[in-house]
Amino acid sequence: MEFLKMLKSVVLVFTLAGICVNGSRVIELTEKFLEIKEDAPWLVKFYAPWCGHCRRLEPVFYQVAQALVGTEIKVGKLDCTRFTSVAQEFSIKGFPTIMFMKGKEVFTYSGDRSKDDILAFAKRLSGPAVKVLATCAHLDAVIRGHDLFFLYVGERTGTLWNAFQGAAFAFQERHSFYAVDAMCLNKLHEPTVVLPAVFVHKDKVYHAMPPVSHDVSTKALNETVYQWINHERFPSFLKVNHGNFYQLLKLKKWLVIAVLEEDTLGDLTNEMLQLQDIIHRLALQEEESFRQWFQFGWMSNPEIANSVAMQNLDIPSILVINATTLQYLLPNDDIKIDESFSESRCADFLKSVLNFSAPVYGGDTYLINAYRALFNAKTSLFQMWEGNPVLMSVLFGLPLGFLSLICYSVCCGDIFEAAEEETLPEPHEKED
Repeated sequence: MEFLKMLKSVVLVFTLAGICVNGSRVIELTEKFLEIKEDAPWLVKFYAPWCGHCRRLEPVFYQVAQALVGTEIKVGKLDCTRFTSVAQEFSIKGFPTIMFMKGKEVFTYSGDRSKDDILAFAKRLSGPAVKVLATCAHLDAVIRGHDLFFLYVGERTGTLWNAFQGAAFAFQERHSFYAVDAMCLNKLHEPTVVLPAVFVHKDKVYHAMPPVSHDVSTKALNETVYQWINHERFPSFLKVNHGNFYQLLKLKKWLVIAVLEEDTLGDLTNEMLQLQDIIHRLALQEEESFRQWFQFGWMSNPEIANSVAMQNLDIPSILVINATTLQYLLPNDDIKIDESFSESRCADFLKSVLNFSAPVYGGDTYLINAYRALFNAKTSLFQMWEGNPVLMSVLFGLPLGFLSLICYSVCCGDIFEAAEEETLPEPHEKED
């Protein structure tokens, strides 16, 4: 019976789907994929052959597939220009798009396009939302393998356990959740915490969720656990990119970002490293006093920061963003980001943010969003021109040339006709 079941699975994957393997661990999918997508967990890349980002992702995706050999996860890719019906089924709007499918559930990946991040995404979603650790030794292994995770300690029954499971399911796409028995509490160095309890492990330290009153309603408890996990789900200092920027906005904190720019080799200058180090130390040293209000990070490319500020910021610089209103703040002119800049001066600037004495710019109104869209369009066109001026000349030159010809023919046609009429000789009357 087991043999027949396995044979059926093989037939489904290799014959029913019309799949071919091109020497790699990534399976080429066709429109028949829709018939077997629920038979196993799938990690699928939707791409277009002309897409440059897709080509750059290809070697990374092959490495992910190689790392998943021996697991139940199948890895495939689908050409959306050939199999448009499949692309429409999954509402693919951009390339590349990476999705994980488990039964009828579909998750879209929005993190960094790196092997480790994509691999962690697939492994998290392939298992249960909360992974139960059998022993305290397993907890030690989790600590070694994760920079940040959430942990439930105590008996796995009751309203707090149910609330933790619900939040874990909501955040499983991006974060890891575990549960251990009460005997492992001493490893957390929190002997006074009343169990059951929820912890976050980040920056190599455990932090316990504040206790909740026993008479609180189930709905209120679920909301409290969800909001606390949402508030604590990023390290105190992290790299900000397109993959996590909008997730950071959901924290409803002030985002304190060191705006830097890496060179072609991915390195930072000494001046930029100094500012990065100052913000990092401030995030850790002032963590208890600033934890409630600020999320610290850095950017290796000023593109997002310039879009928020609607200007080309100086590099390096500090940008503080109100995650609720998209208003932003910059240090005053008397605060120079140079060798004299220090943690204390940065802390003073952040205190001025909290007491609302620092000037505020930008926002999320219709007028400002329209101006931001105009700035982004102008920036994109400029970047395209810098990247390939010949192509841009062709793209814009040809339409303008045709438009000029049309305008010329419309505006000057009457002149030519009039000139021809003026030059026609008058007919002579025949003399008798």
